[in-house]
Amino acid sequence: MLHISEPFAFRYDGKAMPRHVSLCLIVRNEEATLGRCLSSVAEFVHEIIVVDTGSTDRTKEVASGFGARVFDYQWQESFAAARNESIRQATSQWIFWLDGDEWLDQAGTRKLSELFASLGDEKAVYLMKQWSPSDFSPGTPMVLDHARLFPNRPDIRWEYRVYEQIIPSARRAGCAVHTTEIAVQHSGYYDQSQVARKMERNLRLLQMEDREHPQNPYTLFHLGSVYQSLGRPVESVRCLRQSLGAALPSFTLLPKLFSLLVQGHHRLGQAGEALAASKQACDRFPEDAELRFQHAMLERERGNIPGAMAALLPLSQPNPRQADLQEMGGKQIRSMARHELAAIYQELGRGNEAEALWLAVLSEKPDFTVAWMALADLYLSQGLASKVEALFKRLDADPDGAVEAAVVRARVSVARKEFGAARKILEEAIPRAPLAIWLRVQYSMALLREGHDWAAAEKALRDVLALDPNHAGAQENLAKLLQMQGRNPKN
Repeated sequence: MLHISEPFAFRYDGKAMPRHVSLCLIVRNEEATLGRCLSSVAEFVHEIIVVDTGSTDRTKEVASGFGARVFDYQWQESFAAARNESIRQATSQWIFWLDGDEWLDQAGTRKLSELFASLGDEKAVYLMKQWSPSDFSPGTPMVLDHARLFPNRPDIRWEYRVYEQIIPSARRAGCAVHTTEIAVQHSGYYDQSQVARKMERNLRLLQMEDREHPQNPYTLFHLGSVYQSLGRPVESVRCLRQSLGAALPSFTLLPKLFSLLVQGHHRLGQAGEALAASKQACDRFPEDAELRFQHAMLERERGNIPGAMAALLPLSQPNPRQADLQEMGGKQIRSMARHELAAIYQELGRGNEAEALWLAVLSEKPDFTVAWMALADLYLSQGLASKVEALFKRLDADPDGAVEAAVVRARVSVARKEFGAARKILEEAIPRAPLAIWLRVQYSMALLREGHDWAAAEKALRDVLALDPNHAGAQENLAKLLQMQGRNPKN
């Protein structure tokens, strides 16, 4: 039985008025995740509005089971239009929205209920953090700010066909924008075929938006981002350059725009343009950790080790000015900076300093797989078998460390040229964690190093690319393998 909380009250024109919050969702074929979403917040809202854009599974039945008001909606090639339909059906003073593959954990729901209890008749939009799986580093979330809570007013409506926004109309309506420490969890897409279809759909909608509203920096930014995700860096750089030219200094996506622009030039082999864009970005946003880390990697790649170290050292230190939640992205950058700095120390023969940094990474992020592998490699190069065994024991003691343990054990076996043992470890681990890309990467490396079963190595590399079509290492190794066999890498 769904428990609906009693509405709060606030003062409006001197009178006590009920204060309600409507949870609004647009959904399509979300039966697998919708129950988790709704159960996490249902007791804190007055009503649930679900707009279904064409589900063929049990999505609508799941929603009805939570007491939701469900409305069928003909898809109009616009997420903004669908979200606006959900607002149109809402009867409460405030709108809170989620997607069907999102939910709040216990800490999030506590903070959310406190925010709902504090709401008055203010004109305000509240930002919340979305934590999503990231392909940048295994086990590490990508964190984005989304405007989740806003007044239910006829002059506040969603805009843009895709990557839709509520803040522009809210600002025009006189709303202030407030940040919160509320985190929304997002499961995202694990099937790369789904990701590819999503990107192609988003590209089509963005192209429609661009034709209707040309030279919009927001649309051009997302066009550049999608082109990059689809492996089309020429179009990506073109759109990002146009977005940069059209954007005002207040454009909130400028740091990310610069980051994508640097990546685009780098993918095109335009080292000078990438470095120039990176320097420009760091000059404009000197406090942005992601941009400074990106610049450090460019310096290291061109052989400027002192310059890379100078950029990495400040990033490897904690930032006491930021709260834990706000620093989620900063913690990730710090771990990567420490890892890269440790790798440089190892290259310079400063093994003790490298070891200390890798241990610091793993104390903060036990799922940082690449640090486990680097530390194992360091110990093997030093002939410290006892420390390798200590690593194994530490990994085995963590019930959530199965992927890391298999990768490190296989890595050690390969280093000892025990290829059969490495294959066995990974062949047993992959079926238990079929989406763990590090297992498949290590499996392909073991087969390549063994050098006996090229067909299996090719399949392993293609399995990596099925999970991550842009995995540079797998792309390069597959091309080399095919060339060695006299085959065209483009086939």
